[in-house]
Amino acid sequence: MLAVKPENVERVKELLDEPVYEIGRIVKKDGASVVIK
Repeated sequence: MLAVKPENVERVKELLDEPVYEIGRIVKKDGASVVIK
């Protein structure tokens, strides 16, 4: 799993061979836990 800044998503899709799925955006980064919606 990869966390990517929104502005870098398209670039990462170009670089990776496998399909890239956008799960959602990280809404809150709280210590070690990350909440994705």
